[in-house]
Amino acid sequence: KIASMALAAVFGISAAAFAGCAKDGGPKDTLPDYTQEKTFLIGGWGDPPNNRANYQAAKDMGMDFIFYGGSQYGMGSDGYLQGLQLMEEVGLKAILQTGSGADNGQSSFDQNTDYSQYPAVLALNYWDEPNLSQMDALDDLADWHIEKYGDTGVNYYVNLFPYTERIGGSYEEYLDKYCAIMNKVGEATGQDTWLSVDIYPLLSSKYGSTVSTSWLTNLEEVALAAKEYDADYFHSFILATQHGSYRDVSETDFRYQIWVNLAFGANSISYFTYRRSSIESFGESLVDMNGNPVEPNYSGAQKVNAEIHAIDDVYLSFEWEGMYPVTGSETENLIDGVSPYFYNLKQPLTSLDKISSVQAEKDALIGQFHDAEGRKGYVVTNFADPYFGEESANKVELTFTNADTVVVCRGGTQETYRVSGNKLTLDLEAGEGAFLIPLNI
Repeated sequence: KIASMALAAVFGISAAAFAGCAKDGGPKDTLPDYTQEKTFLIGGWGDPPNNRANYQAAKDMGMDFIFYGGSQYGMGSDGYLQGLQLMEEVGLKAILQTGSGADNGQSSFDQNTDYSQYPAVLALNYWDEPNLSQMDALDDLADWHIEKYGDTGVNYYVNLFPYTERIGGSYEEYLDKYCAIMNKVGEATGQDTWLSVDIYPLLSSKYGSTVSTSWLTNLEEVALAAKEYDADYFHSFILATQHGSYRDVSETDFRYQIWVNLAFGANSISYFTYRRSSIESFGESLVDMNGNPVEPNYSGAQKVNAEIHAIDDVYLSFEWEGMYPVTGSETENLIDGVSPYFYNLKQPLTSLDKISSVQAEKDALIGQFHDAEGRKGYVVTNFADPYFGEESANKVELTFTNADTVVVCRGGTQETYRVSGNKLTLDLEAGEGAFLIPLNI
Protein backbone atom coordinates (compact mmCIF):
# COMPACT_ATOMS: atom_id res chain seq x y z
CA LYS A 1 0.00 0.00 0.00
CA ILE A 2 1.07 3.57 -0.61
CA ALA A 3 0.78 5.67 2.54
CA SER A 4 -1.17 8.85 1.98
CA MET A 5 1.31 10.76 4.12
CA ALA A 6 3.75 10.40 1.22
CA LEU A 7 1.79 13.14 -0.50
CA ALA A 8 2.73 15.63 2.15
CA ALA A 9 6.31 14.41 2.06
CA VAL A 10 6.52 15.27 -1.63
CA PHE A 11 5.90 18.91 -0.77
CA GLY A 12 8.02 18.76 2.37
CA ILE A 13 5.23 20.24 4.50
CA SER A 14 2.36 18.96 6.55
CA ALA A 15 -1.19 18.47 5.28
CA ALA A 16 -2.37 21.25 7.60
CA ALA A 17 -0.32 23.72 5.64
CA PHE A 18 -2.76 23.49 2.76
CA ALA A 19 -5.65 25.14 4.60
CA GLY A 20 -6.63 28.54 3.29
CA CYS A 21 -7.57 30.10 -0.03
CA ALA A 22 -6.51 29.30 -3.56
CA LYS A 23 -4.89 31.83 -5.88
CA ASP A 24 -8.28 32.69 -7.38
CA GLY A 25 -9.66 33.50 -3.93
CA GLY A 26 -11.78 30.33 -3.73
CA PRO A 27 -11.36 27.57 -1.14
CA LYS A 28 -8.38 25.31 -1.54
CA ASP A 29 -8.64 21.56 -1.94
CA THR A 30 -7.51 19.59 1.08
CA LEU A 31 -4.80 17.01 0.81
CA PRO A 32 -6.45 13.60 0.25
CA ASP A 33 -6.03 10.93 2.89
CA TYR A 34 -6.77 7.35 1.78
CA THR A 35 -5.35 5.21 4.55
CA GLN A 36 -8.20 2.74 5.05
CA GLU A 37 -7.38 -0.83 4.14
CA LYS A 38 -9.25 -1.53 0.91
CA THR A 39 -8.62 -4.39 -1.51
CA PHE A 40 -9.28 -4.56 -5.22
CA LEU A 41 -10.24 -8.25 -5.32
CA ILE A 42 -8.38 -10.30 -7.94
CA GLY A 43 -9.40 -13.87 -8.69
CA GLY A 44 -8.80 -16.74 -11.05
CA TRP A 45 -11.04 -19.29 -12.77
CA GLY A 46 -9.80 -22.86 -12.66
CA ASP A 47 -8.41 -24.20 -9.40
CA PRO A 48 -5.12 -26.13 -9.32
CA PRO A 49 -4.73 -29.53 -7.68
CA ASN A 50 -5.51 -29.34 -4.00
CA ASN A 51 -2.31 -28.71 -2.03
CA ARG A 52 -0.80 -25.91 0.01
CA ALA A 53 2.01 -25.15 -2.46
CA ASN A 54 -0.44 -24.55 -5.30
CA TYR A 55 -2.58 -22.22 -3.22
CA GLN A 56 0.52 -20.38 -2.05
CA ALA A 57 1.55 -19.91 -5.70
CA ALA A 58 -1.85 -18.36 -6.42
CA LYS A 59 -1.50 -16.06 -3.42
CA ASP A 60 2.05 -15.15 -4.42
CA MET A 61 0.79 -14.14 -7.86
CA GLY A 62 -1.36 -11.52 -6.13
CA MET A 63 -4.67 -13.35 -6.24
CA ASP A 64 -7.20 -12.76 -3.47
CA PHE A 65 -9.62 -15.56 -4.35
CA ILE A 66 -10.06 -18.54 -6.62
CA PHE A 67 -13.11 -20.17 -8.14
CA TYR A 68 -13.05 -23.50 -6.36
CA GLY A 69 -14.36 -26.62 -8.03
CA GLY A 70 -12.45 -29.26 -6.12
CA SER A 71 -13.37 -31.63 -8.94
CA GLN A 72 -10.91 -34.31 -7.90
CA TYR A 73 -12.82 -34.76 -4.64
CA GLY A 74 -16.41 -33.66 -4.94
CA MET A 75 -18.16 -30.85 -3.10
CA GLY A 76 -18.50 -31.53 0.61
CA SER A 77 -16.01 -34.40 0.75
CA ASP A 78 -13.15 -34.51 3.24
CA GLY A 79 -10.61 -33.66 0.52
CA TYR A 80 -12.73 -30.74 -0.66
CA LEU A 81 -13.05 -29.32 2.84
CA GLN A 82 -9.33 -29.79 3.42
CA GLY A 83 -8.74 -27.56 0.39
CA LEU A 84 -10.74 -24.79 2.05
CA GLN A 85 -8.62 -25.14 5.18
CA LEU A 86 -5.42 -24.93 3.13
CA MET A 87 -6.65 -21.78 1.39
CA GLU A 88 -7.39 -20.23 4.76
CA GLU A 89 -3.84 -20.97 5.86
CA VAL A 90 -2.32 -19.05 2.93
CA GLY A 91 -4.85 -16.20 3.05
CA LEU A 92 -6.73 -17.11 -0.13
CA LYS A 93 -10.52 -16.84 -0.45
CA ALA A 94 -12.78 -19.17 -2.46
CA ILE A 95 -15.91 -18.74 -4.55
CA LEU A 96 -17.45 -22.19 -4.57
CA GLN A 97 -18.62 -23.66 -7.87
CA THR A 98 -22.05 -25.29 -7.69
CA GLY A 99 -21.83 -26.66 -11.24
CA SER A 100 -24.79 -24.81 -12.76
CA GLY A 101 -23.84 -23.26 -16.08
CA ALA A 102 -24.75 -22.41 -19.64
CA ASP A 103 -23.53 -25.71 -21.05
CA ASN A 104 -24.88 -28.07 -18.41
CA GLY A 105 -27.99 -26.39 -17.02
CA GLN A 106 -28.80 -26.61 -13.34
CA SER A 107 -26.93 -29.19 -11.33
CA SER A 108 -27.34 -30.45 -7.82
CA PHE A 109 -24.74 -29.37 -5.29
CA ASP A 110 -23.92 -29.99 -1.67
CA GLN A 111 -26.60 -28.16 0.33
CA ASN A 112 -25.92 -29.93 3.61
CA THR A 113 -22.48 -28.63 4.60
CA ASP A 114 -22.49 -25.26 6.32
CA TYR A 115 -19.79 -23.47 4.33
CA SER A 116 -20.04 -20.38 6.51
CA GLN A 117 -17.96 -22.37 9.02
CA TYR A 118 -14.99 -22.14 6.64
CA PRO A 119 -13.43 -18.63 6.72
CA ALA A 120 -11.97 -19.05 3.21
CA VAL A 121 -15.43 -19.09 1.62
CA LEU A 122 -16.25 -15.75 0.02
CA ALA A 123 -19.34 -16.70 -2.00
CA LEU A 124 -21.30 -19.44 -3.72
CA ASN A 125 -21.33 -19.24 -7.51
CA TYR A 126 -24.89 -20.34 -8.19
CA TRP A 127 -24.72 -20.10 -11.98
CA ASP A 128 -22.24 -19.35 -14.72
CA GLU A 129 -23.86 -17.62 -17.71
CA PRO A 130 -27.58 -18.12 -17.15
CA ASN A 131 -30.09 -17.07 -19.78
CA LEU A 132 -33.38 -15.27 -19.25
CA SER A 133 -35.38 -18.48 -18.97
CA GLN A 134 -33.20 -19.53 -16.01
CA MET A 135 -33.85 -16.41 -13.94
CA ASP A 136 -36.72 -18.13 -12.11
CA ALA A 137 -34.29 -20.83 -10.98
CA LEU A 138 -31.87 -18.13 -9.85
CA ASP A 139 -34.68 -16.48 -7.90
CA ASP A 140 -35.42 -19.78 -6.13
CA LEU A 141 -31.73 -20.22 -5.35
CA ALA A 142 -31.70 -16.68 -3.95
CA ASP A 143 -34.51 -17.60 -1.56
CA TRP A 144 -32.58 -20.71 -0.51
CA HIS A 145 -29.43 -18.63 -0.01
CA ILE A 146 -31.29 -16.11 2.17
CA GLU A 147 -32.62 -18.91 4.36
CA LYS A 148 -29.36 -20.89 4.52
CA TYR A 149 -26.72 -18.17 4.55
CA GLY A 150 -28.63 -14.95 5.23
CA ASP A 151 -26.94 -14.31 8.58
CA THR A 152 -23.43 -15.22 7.39
CA GLY A 153 -20.65 -13.67 5.32
CA VAL A 154 -21.11 -16.09 2.41
CA ASN A 155 -22.24 -14.02 -0.58
CA TYR A 156 -24.61 -14.82 -3.43
CA TYR A 157 -22.76 -14.79 -6.78
CA VAL A 158 -23.72 -15.33 -10.43
CA ASN A 159 -21.66 -14.63 -13.56
CA LEU A 160 -23.59 -13.25 -16.53
CA PHE A 161 -23.27 -13.70 -20.27
CA PRO A 162 -21.77 -10.95 -22.43
CA TYR A 163 -23.66 -9.99 -25.59
CA THR A 164 -24.90 -13.22 -27.16
CA GLU A 165 -28.05 -14.60 -28.77
CA ARG A 166 -28.05 -17.29 -26.08
CA ILE A 167 -29.57 -14.83 -23.59
CA GLY A 168 -33.01 -15.21 -25.16
CA GLY A 169 -34.05 -11.55 -25.03
CA SER A 170 -32.73 -8.02 -24.70
CA TYR A 171 -29.59 -7.38 -22.70
CA GLU A 172 -31.30 -4.59 -20.75
CA GLU A 173 -34.05 -6.97 -19.61
CA TYR A 174 -31.41 -9.57 -18.78
CA LEU A 175 -29.49 -7.17 -16.52
CA ASP A 176 -32.64 -5.83 -14.87
CA LYS A 177 -33.96 -9.28 -13.99
CA TYR A 178 -30.69 -10.43 -12.51
CA CYS A 179 -30.09 -7.18 -10.61
CA ALA A 180 -33.55 -7.42 -9.04
CA ILE A 181 -32.62 -10.87 -7.71
CA MET A 182 -29.17 -9.65 -6.63
CA ASN A 183 -30.66 -6.75 -4.69
CA LYS A 184 -33.31 -8.93 -3.09
CA VAL A 185 -30.52 -10.98 -1.52
CA GLY A 186 -28.58 -7.89 -0.52
CA GLU A 187 -31.58 -6.23 1.13
CA ALA A 188 -32.55 -9.39 2.98
CA THR A 189 -29.06 -10.25 4.22
CA GLY A 190 -26.94 -7.10 4.20
CA GLN A 191 -24.32 -9.07 2.27
CA ASP A 192 -22.22 -7.65 -0.57
CA THR A 193 -23.93 -7.72 -3.95
CA TRP A 194 -22.01 -8.92 -7.01
CA LEU A 195 -22.61 -8.01 -10.65
CA SER A 196 -20.23 -10.08 -12.77
CA VAL A 197 -19.71 -10.56 -16.51
CA ASP A 198 -17.18 -12.14 -18.84
CA ILE A 199 -16.30 -10.18 -22.00
CA TYR A 200 -13.24 -11.30 -23.99
CA PRO A 201 -12.39 -8.64 -26.58
CA LEU A 202 -8.96 -9.63 -27.95
CA LEU A 203 -9.50 -11.50 -31.20
CA SER A 204 -7.22 -13.16 -33.73
CA SER A 205 -7.30 -11.58 -37.18
CA LYS A 206 -5.37 -11.46 -40.44
CA TYR A 207 -3.48 -8.52 -38.91
CA GLY A 208 -2.58 -10.61 -35.86
CA SER A 209 -5.12 -8.97 -33.58
CA THR A 210 -8.29 -6.95 -33.47
CA VAL A 211 -10.37 -5.61 -30.60
CA SER A 212 -14.08 -6.41 -30.54
CA THR A 213 -16.14 -3.32 -31.38
CA SER A 214 -18.89 -4.50 -29.00
CA TRP A 215 -16.59 -4.60 -25.96
CA LEU A 216 -17.14 -1.06 -24.73
CA THR A 217 -20.88 -0.96 -25.41
CA ASN A 218 -21.32 -4.23 -23.49
CA LEU A 219 -19.09 -3.05 -20.65
CA GLU A 220 -20.98 0.24 -20.52
CA GLU A 221 -24.35 -1.49 -20.06
CA VAL A 222 -23.03 -3.58 -17.17
CA ALA A 223 -21.29 -0.57 -15.58
CA LEU A 224 -24.47 1.53 -15.78
CA ALA A 225 -26.46 -1.33 -14.22
CA ALA A 226 -23.88 -1.66 -11.43
CA LYS A 227 -24.28 2.07 -10.78
CA GLU A 228 -28.10 2.05 -10.98
CA TYR A 229 -28.48 -0.94 -8.68
CA ASP A 230 -25.61 0.11 -6.41
CA ALA A 231 -23.75 -3.19 -6.70
CA ASP A 232 -21.00 -3.53 -4.12
CA TYR A 233 -18.82 -5.41 -6.61
CA PHE A 234 -18.65 -4.84 -10.35
CA HIS A 235 -16.58 -7.87 -11.33
CA SER A 236 -15.22 -8.61 -14.78
CA PHE A 237 -13.32 -11.56 -16.21
CA ILE A 238 -10.31 -10.82 -18.39
CA LEU A 239 -8.83 -13.05 -21.08
CA ALA A 240 -5.76 -14.96 -19.90
CA THR A 241 -5.90 -18.02 -22.16
CA GLN A 242 -6.05 -18.36 -25.92
CA HIS A 243 -9.18 -20.27 -26.95
CA GLY A 244 -11.72 -20.21 -29.74
CA SER A 245 -11.39 -16.98 -31.73
CA TYR A 246 -9.51 -15.25 -28.89
CA ARG A 247 -5.81 -14.63 -29.38
CA ASP A 248 -2.86 -15.42 -27.18
CA VAL A 249 -2.20 -12.79 -24.51
CA SER A 250 0.66 -11.34 -22.47
CA GLU A 251 1.39 -9.10 -19.47
CA THR A 252 0.60 -6.00 -21.54
CA ASP A 253 -2.80 -7.45 -22.47
CA PHE A 254 -3.62 -8.16 -18.82
CA ARG A 255 -2.78 -4.57 -17.89
CA TYR A 256 -4.79 -3.24 -20.85
CA GLN A 257 -7.95 -5.19 -20.05
CA ILE A 258 -7.83 -4.22 -16.38
CA TRP A 259 -7.34 -0.49 -17.07
CA VAL A 260 -10.20 -0.49 -19.57
CA ASN A 261 -12.39 -2.04 -16.88
CA LEU A 262 -11.17 0.53 -14.36
CA ALA A 263 -12.33 3.31 -16.67
CA PHE A 264 -15.84 1.87 -16.24
CA GLY A 265 -15.58 1.56 -12.46
CA ALA A 266 -14.87 -2.16 -12.06
CA ASN A 267 -13.60 -3.01 -8.57
CA SER A 268 -12.79 -6.71 -9.00
CA ILE A 269 -11.42 -8.84 -11.84
CA SER A 270 -10.61 -12.49 -12.45
CA TYR A 271 -8.33 -14.22 -14.93
CA PHE A 272 -9.91 -16.73 -17.31
CA THR A 273 -8.27 -19.11 -16.92
CA TYR A 274 -5.82 -19.33 -14.04
CA ARG A 275 -5.08 -23.04 -14.41
CA ARG A 276 -4.66 -24.57 -17.85
CA SER A 277 -7.92 -26.06 -19.06
CA SER A 278 -8.28 -29.78 -19.76
CA ILE A 279 -9.85 -28.79 -23.09
CA GLU A 280 -7.10 -29.53 -25.59
CA SER A 281 -7.93 -26.61 -27.87
CA PHE A 282 -7.23 -24.11 -25.07
CA GLY A 283 -3.79 -22.53 -24.88
CA GLU A 284 -1.51 -22.13 -21.88
CA SER A 285 -2.76 -20.31 -18.80
CA LEU A 286 -0.97 -18.79 -15.82
CA VAL A 287 -0.22 -22.17 -14.24
CA ASP A 288 -0.17 -25.60 -15.84
CA MET A 289 -2.55 -28.43 -14.99
CA ASN A 290 -0.39 -29.36 -12.00
CA GLY A 291 -0.42 -25.81 -10.64
CA ASN A 292 3.15 -24.92 -11.67
CA PRO A 293 3.71 -21.33 -12.90
CA VAL A 294 3.84 -20.89 -16.67
CA GLU A 295 6.23 -18.17 -17.73
CA PRO A 296 6.30 -15.41 -18.75
CA ASN A 297 2.59 -14.93 -18.07
CA TYR A 298 2.58 -15.95 -14.41
CA SER A 299 5.22 -13.31 -13.59
CA GLY A 300 3.49 -10.84 -15.91
CA ALA A 301 0.17 -11.22 -14.11
CA GLN A 302 1.99 -11.05 -10.78
CA LYS A 303 3.48 -7.68 -11.76
CA VAL A 304 0.15 -6.27 -12.96
CA ASN A 305 -1.65 -7.48 -9.81
CA ALA A 306 0.98 -5.79 -7.64
CA GLU A 307 0.47 -2.53 -9.56
CA ILE A 308 -3.28 -2.61 -8.95
CA HIS A 309 -3.01 -3.60 -5.30
CA ALA A 310 -0.52 -0.77 -4.73
CA ILE A 311 -3.14 1.87 -5.60
CA ASP A 312 -6.37 0.18 -4.49
CA ASP A 313 -6.73 2.26 -1.32
CA VAL A 314 -6.84 5.35 -3.54
CA TYR A 315 -8.93 3.99 -6.42
CA LEU A 316 -11.51 2.30 -4.18
CA SER A 317 -12.04 5.55 -2.26
CA PHE A 318 -13.79 6.91 -5.36
CA GLU A 319 -17.20 6.24 -6.89
CA TRP A 320 -17.63 5.94 -10.66
CA GLU A 321 -19.76 8.52 -12.46
CA GLY A 322 -19.28 7.70 -16.13
CA MET A 323 -16.83 7.31 -19.01
CA TYR A 324 -15.73 10.00 -21.47
CA PRO A 325 -14.35 8.66 -24.79
CA VAL A 326 -11.56 10.50 -26.62
CA THR A 327 -11.15 9.79 -30.33
CA GLY A 328 -7.47 9.83 -31.22
CA SER A 329 -6.07 12.25 -33.79
CA GLU A 330 -4.53 9.26 -35.60
CA THR A 331 -7.68 7.09 -35.49
CA GLU A 332 -8.96 6.02 -38.92
CA ASN A 333 -12.34 4.85 -40.27
CA LEU A 334 -14.26 7.36 -38.20
CA ILE A 335 -18.06 7.31 -38.12
CA ASP A 336 -19.42 10.86 -38.06
CA GLY A 337 -16.07 11.97 -36.69
CA VAL A 338 -16.06 9.42 -33.86
CA SER A 339 -13.97 6.29 -33.35
CA PRO A 340 -15.92 3.16 -34.37
CA TYR A 341 -15.31 1.84 -30.85
CA PHE A 342 -17.23 4.78 -29.35
CA TYR A 343 -19.98 5.33 -31.90
CA ASN A 344 -22.55 2.99 -30.32
CA LEU A 345 -22.03 3.97 -26.69
CA LYS A 346 -25.40 4.80 -25.15
CA GLN A 347 -24.54 7.15 -22.29
CA PRO A 348 -20.98 8.44 -22.61
CA LEU A 349 -20.10 11.55 -20.68
CA THR A 350 -20.05 14.62 -22.91
CA SER A 351 -17.96 16.75 -20.55
CA LEU A 352 -15.72 16.38 -17.51
CA ASP A 353 -16.05 18.42 -14.34
CA LYS A 354 -12.37 19.14 -13.66
CA ILE A 355 -10.96 18.68 -17.17
CA SER A 356 -11.80 21.28 -19.79
CA SER A 357 -10.18 19.54 -22.77
CA VAL A 358 -8.42 16.31 -23.74
CA GLN A 359 -6.39 15.52 -26.83
CA ALA A 360 -4.89 12.12 -27.62
CA GLU A 361 -2.97 10.58 -30.49
CA LYS A 362 -4.75 7.21 -30.15
CA ASP A 363 -8.19 6.45 -28.73
CA ALA A 364 -8.37 6.95 -24.97
CA LEU A 365 -10.91 6.43 -22.19
CA ILE A 366 -11.45 8.87 -19.32
CA GLY A 367 -13.44 7.50 -16.40
CA GLN A 368 -14.74 10.17 -14.03
CA PHE A 369 -15.08 9.46 -10.28
CA HIS A 370 -15.65 11.34 -7.02
CA ASP A 371 -14.64 10.62 -3.44
CA ALA A 372 -16.59 11.18 -0.23
CA GLU A 373 -15.30 14.75 0.09
CA GLY A 374 -16.25 15.65 -3.48
CA ARG A 375 -12.81 15.50 -5.08
CA LYS A 376 -12.79 14.29 -8.65
CA GLY A 377 -10.65 11.39 -9.82
CA TYR A 378 -9.96 10.25 -13.37
CA VAL A 379 -8.88 6.95 -14.89
CA VAL A 380 -7.02 7.68 -18.14
CA THR A 381 -6.62 4.54 -20.26
CA ASN A 382 -4.73 4.07 -23.51
CA PHE A 383 -7.29 2.20 -25.60
CA ALA A 384 -4.97 1.34 -28.52
CA ASP A 385 -4.61 -2.43 -29.05
CA PRO A 386 -1.43 -3.36 -27.14
CA TYR A 387 -0.69 -6.21 -29.56
CA PHE A 388 1.21 -3.76 -31.77
CA GLY A 389 3.71 -2.79 -29.06
CA GLU A 390 5.44 0.55 -29.43
CA GLU A 391 3.08 1.52 -32.24
CA SER A 392 0.29 1.56 -29.63
CA ALA A 393 1.96 4.13 -27.37
CA ASN A 394 -0.28 7.13 -26.76
CA LYS A 395 0.26 10.76 -25.82
CA VAL A 396 -2.69 12.24 -23.87
CA GLU A 397 -2.77 15.96 -23.15
CA LEU A 398 -5.19 17.14 -20.45
CA THR A 399 -6.17 20.68 -19.53
CA PHE A 400 -7.66 20.89 -16.04
CA THR A 401 -10.09 23.41 -14.64
CA ASN A 402 -8.23 25.35 -11.95
CA ALA A 403 -5.68 22.76 -10.85
CA ASP A 404 -2.07 23.41 -9.88
CA THR A 405 -1.33 19.93 -8.56
CA VAL A 406 -2.11 16.42 -9.80
CA VAL A 407 -1.73 13.14 -7.93
CA VAL A 408 -0.79 10.47 -10.51
CA CYS A 409 -1.07 6.74 -9.77
CA ARG A 410 0.45 4.54 -12.46
CA GLY A 411 2.67 1.50 -12.67
CA GLY A 412 2.12 0.74 -8.99
CA THR A 413 3.54 4.10 -7.87
CA GLN A 414 2.02 7.36 -6.70
CA GLU A 415 3.58 10.70 -7.54
CA THR A 416 2.41 14.27 -6.99
CA TYR A 417 3.20 16.91 -9.60
CA ARG A 418 2.91 20.67 -9.72
CA VAL A 419 1.41 21.64 -13.08
CA SER A 420 1.72 24.88 -15.02
CA GLY A 421 -1.19 26.40 -16.90
CA ASN A 422 -3.54 23.62 -15.74
CA LYS A 423 -1.90 21.23 -18.24
CA LEU A 424 -0.57 17.69 -17.89
CA THR A 425 0.78 15.38 -20.62
CA LEU A 426 0.76 11.63 -20.10
CA ASP A 427 2.92 9.40 -22.28
CA LEU A 428 1.14 6.06 -21.94
CA GLU A 429 2.76 2.89 -23.16
CA ALA A 430 0.78 0.10 -24.81
CA GLY A 431 -1.85 -1.18 -22.38
CA GLU A 432 -1.09 1.45 -19.77
CA GLY A 433 -3.43 3.59 -17.71
CA ALA A 434 -3.24 6.06 -14.84
CA PHE A 435 -5.47 7.34 -12.04
CA LEU A 436 -5.37 11.12 -11.57
CA ILE A 437 -6.60 13.42 -8.81
CA PRO A 438 -6.46 17.09 -9.87
CA LEU A 439 -6.19 19.54 -6.96
CA ASN A 440 -5.93 23.26 -6.37
CA ILE A 441 -3.81 23.55 -3.23
